[in-house]
Amino acid sequence: MIPANPGPETLSAPSDLIQGSLPGTTPGKRGPTAGASRPPWSPPSNSPLFQVSNMLPAVVGPLVMGSHLSSIVVWSSLALVITTISHCGYHLPFLPSPEFHDYHHLKFNQCYGVLGVLDHLHGTDTLFKQTKAYERHTLLLSLTPLSESIPDSPKME
Repeated sequence: MIPANPGPETLSAPSDLIQGSLPGTTPGKRGPTAGASRPPWSPPSNSPLFQVSNMLPAVVGPLVMGSHLSSIVVWSSLALVITTISHCGYHLPFLPSPEFHDYHHLKFNQCYGVLGVLDHLHGTDTLFKQTKAYERHTLLLSLTPLSESIPDSPKME
Protein backbone atom coordinates (compact mmCIF):
# COMPACT_ATOMS: atom_id res chain seq x y z
CA MET A 1 0.00 0.00 0.00
CA ILE A 2 1.36 3.42 -0.94
CA PRO A 3 1.37 5.93 1.94
CA ALA A 4 -1.16 8.77 1.61
CA ASN A 5 1.55 11.45 1.56
CA PRO A 6 4.80 9.74 0.57
CA GLY A 7 7.81 11.88 1.41
CA PRO A 8 10.89 12.34 -0.78
CA GLU A 9 12.68 9.61 1.18
CA THR A 10 10.00 7.10 0.13
CA LEU A 11 9.57 7.92 -3.55
CA SER A 12 12.48 8.88 -5.75
CA ALA A 13 10.72 8.86 -9.12
CA PRO A 14 7.19 8.80 -10.55
CA SER A 15 7.75 5.16 -11.51
CA ASP A 16 7.77 4.36 -7.77
CA LEU A 17 4.02 4.96 -7.74
CA ILE A 18 3.60 2.28 -10.38
CA GLN A 19 6.24 0.05 -8.77
CA GLY A 20 4.47 0.16 -5.40
CA SER A 21 1.10 -0.72 -6.93
CA LEU A 22 2.32 -3.93 -8.60
CA PRO A 23 1.83 -7.20 -6.69
CA GLY A 24 4.94 -8.18 -4.74
CA THR A 25 6.61 -4.76 -5.05
CA THR A 26 7.34 -2.05 -2.54
CA PRO A 27 7.27 1.69 -3.24
CA GLY A 28 10.72 3.20 -3.24
CA LYS A 29 12.51 -0.14 -3.73
CA ARG A 30 13.81 -1.15 -7.14
CA GLY A 31 16.37 -3.90 -7.36
CA PRO A 32 19.52 -4.36 -5.26
CA THR A 33 20.55 -0.70 -5.26
CA ALA A 34 17.32 0.61 -3.79
CA GLY A 35 17.85 3.15 -1.07
CA ALA A 36 20.91 4.86 -2.55
CA SER A 37 20.61 8.58 -1.89
CA ARG A 38 21.45 11.18 -4.50
CA PRO A 39 23.94 13.95 -3.78
CA PRO A 40 22.18 17.28 -3.18
CA TRP A 41 23.85 18.87 -6.24
CA SER A 42 22.71 16.22 -8.72
CA PRO A 43 19.76 17.04 -10.99
CA PRO A 44 16.65 14.87 -10.80
CA SER A 45 17.07 11.94 -13.19
CA ASN A 46 13.68 12.59 -14.78
CA SER A 47 14.32 16.24 -15.67
CA PRO A 48 14.33 17.13 -19.39
CA LEU A 49 17.84 18.58 -19.10
CA PHE A 50 19.16 15.33 -17.62
CA GLN A 51 17.49 13.23 -20.32
CA VAL A 52 18.82 15.42 -23.15
CA SER A 53 22.35 15.42 -21.70
CA ASN A 54 22.23 11.61 -21.51
CA MET A 55 21.05 11.23 -25.10
CA LEU A 56 23.44 13.71 -26.73
CA PRO A 57 26.54 11.46 -26.85
CA ALA A 58 24.60 8.54 -28.32
CA VAL A 59 22.90 10.68 -30.97
CA VAL A 60 25.53 13.27 -31.92
CA GLY A 61 28.31 10.77 -32.70
CA PRO A 62 26.52 8.91 -35.52
CA LEU A 63 25.05 12.16 -36.91
CA VAL A 64 28.39 14.00 -36.98
CA MET A 65 30.06 11.02 -38.65
CA GLY A 66 27.30 10.81 -41.28
CA SER A 67 26.41 7.22 -40.43
CA HIS A 68 23.92 5.30 -42.54
CA LEU A 69 20.39 5.08 -41.16
CA SER A 70 20.66 1.30 -40.63
CA SER A 71 23.87 1.83 -38.61
CA ILE A 72 22.14 4.44 -36.47
CA VAL A 73 19.22 2.05 -35.83
CA VAL A 74 21.58 -0.79 -34.83
CA TRP A 75 23.64 1.56 -32.61
CA SER A 76 20.53 3.01 -30.95
CA SER A 77 19.04 -0.43 -30.36
CA LEU A 78 22.26 -1.69 -28.79
CA ALA A 79 22.51 1.41 -26.58
CA LEU A 80 18.88 0.99 -25.48
CA VAL A 81 19.35 -2.70 -24.61
CA ILE A 82 22.56 -2.05 -22.63
CA THR A 83 20.93 0.86 -20.77
CA THR A 84 17.94 -1.32 -19.90
CA ILE A 85 20.19 -4.13 -18.61
CA SER A 86 22.29 -1.67 -16.58
CA HIS A 87 19.27 -0.07 -14.92
CA CYS A 88 16.99 -3.09 -14.39
CA GLY A 89 18.54 -3.82 -10.98
CA TYR A 90 18.83 -7.56 -11.63
CA HIS A 91 21.79 -9.70 -12.70
CA LEU A 92 20.07 -11.93 -15.25
CA PRO A 93 21.60 -15.12 -16.70
CA PHE A 94 23.46 -14.85 -20.02
CA LEU A 95 23.33 -11.03 -20.03
CA PRO A 96 26.02 -8.48 -19.10
CA SER A 97 26.40 -7.74 -15.39
CA PRO A 98 24.77 -4.56 -14.03
CA GLU A 99 26.95 -4.62 -10.87
CA PHE A 100 29.36 -1.94 -12.16
CA HIS A 101 26.59 0.53 -12.95
CA ASP A 102 24.65 -0.35 -9.79
CA TYR A 103 27.75 0.63 -7.80
CA HIS A 104 27.82 3.96 -9.66
CA HIS A 105 24.26 4.64 -8.49
CA LEU A 106 25.29 3.66 -4.97
CA LYS A 107 28.38 5.92 -4.74
CA PHE A 108 27.94 8.51 -7.56
CA ASN A 109 31.70 9.21 -7.72
CA GLN A 110 32.74 5.76 -8.93
CA CYS A 111 32.24 3.61 -12.03
CA TYR A 112 31.25 6.24 -14.61
CA GLY A 113 31.93 4.34 -17.82
CA VAL A 114 30.13 1.68 -19.77
CA LEU A 115 33.05 -0.69 -20.34
CA GLY A 116 35.17 0.29 -17.34
CA VAL A 117 38.36 0.97 -19.32
CA LEU A 118 38.50 4.70 -18.56
CA ASP A 119 37.46 4.06 -14.97
CA HIS A 120 40.47 1.76 -14.62
CA LEU A 121 42.80 4.36 -16.19
CA HIS A 122 41.50 7.21 -13.99
CA GLY A 123 41.13 5.15 -10.81
CA THR A 124 37.39 5.72 -10.43
CA ASP A 125 36.79 2.00 -9.91
CA THR A 126 39.15 1.41 -6.98
CA LEU A 127 36.42 1.23 -4.31
CA PHE A 128 34.30 -1.02 -6.52
CA LYS A 129 37.18 -3.49 -6.89
CA GLN A 130 37.22 -3.93 -3.10
CA THR A 131 33.58 -5.07 -2.90
CA LYS A 132 31.71 -8.33 -3.28
CA ALA A 133 29.90 -6.69 -6.20
CA TYR A 134 33.22 -6.75 -8.10
CA GLU A 135 33.46 -10.50 -7.55
CA ARG A 136 29.90 -10.83 -8.89
CA HIS A 137 30.64 -8.59 -11.88
CA THR A 138 30.83 -11.40 -14.39
CA LEU A 139 28.65 -13.07 -17.01
CA LEU A 140 26.21 -15.32 -15.18
CA LEU A 141 26.21 -18.70 -16.97
CA SER A 142 23.86 -20.60 -14.66
CA LEU A 143 20.47 -20.13 -13.08
CA THR A 144 21.96 -19.94 -9.57
CA PRO A 145 22.02 -16.29 -8.46
CA LEU A 146 25.52 -14.92 -7.84
CA SER A 147 24.27 -13.45 -4.56
CA GLU A 148 23.98 -17.08 -3.39
CA SER A 149 27.28 -18.34 -4.80
CA ILE A 150 29.13 -15.14 -3.73
CA PRO A 151 27.18 -13.89 -0.70
CA ASP A 152 27.82 -10.55 1.01
CA SER A 153 30.03 -10.68 4.10
CA PRO A 154 28.09 -10.96 7.36
CA LYS A 155 27.47 -7.55 8.93
CA MET A 156 29.36 -6.77 12.12
CA GLU A 157 27.14 -5.58 14.97
